[in-house]
Amino acid sequence: MRFRGFKRIFCPLMASLFTVGITIKLGPVFWMAPAGETNTLFPEIEGWKRSGNIQVFTSESLFDYIDGAAELYLSYDFHQLQVAEYHDQEETIITVEVYGHKTPLHAFGIYSQERPREANFLDIGAQGYVEETMLNFVIGPH
Repeated sequence: MRFRGFKRIFCPLMASLFTVGITIKLGPVFWMAPAGETNTLFPEIEGWKRSGNIQVFTSESLFDYIDGAAELYLSYDFHQLQVAEYHDQEETIITVEVYGHKTPLHAFGIYSQERPREANFLDIGAQGYVEETMLNFVIGPH
């Protein structure tokens, strides 16, 4: 799961909200949105508003979102990506990406490929890290 484009002070709040949301809604199994029900994964957050529709990408359409890196994700048994944007009153935008893989091992594999060597690790999920404008962590197959 990735959060992009937000200030570092929002990391703990956003991570805890989405971690709890994923744990409750997904549990230990892979979650795929039923047709027409893609918004149940992204919680309402006080002071933030979700912008537009949730985008859903499958293994067939992942290249439309991450052209150039999709092959790597597919090699880790990628199933589905859901993307939502949130904004606050100051027009700070947060993009939330939830990648679903076949197993937790596949999810950790792709996470470890993207993780910087000298990451600023956080105690989120199996493992997480934060950079200047990104929070990335892995929970189960996500």
